[in-house]
Amino acid sequence: GFTVDLGGIQAAANPLHIPLSGPLASVVTRGYHLAAMPGNRVRVAADWLLDAVLPRQAAQLGLVRSWSV
Repeated sequence: GFTVDLGGIQAAANPLHIPLSGPLASVVTRGYHLAAMPGNRVRVAADWLLDAVLPRQAAQLGLVRSWSV
């Protein structure tokens, strides 16, 4: 199958040959990406959760300074 995150709640996925789109595909896509990550899963999941419930400025944790990136 495939998973494609298109931003926001827009996504497309085809896990186990079951075509999905929209918010359900977004959940599947984010779950797949979390499982495929070698590390920092908790931080990424927390960032996604904060991004979903708070305005964008509050969701940016700022743990890494922009000038050092």
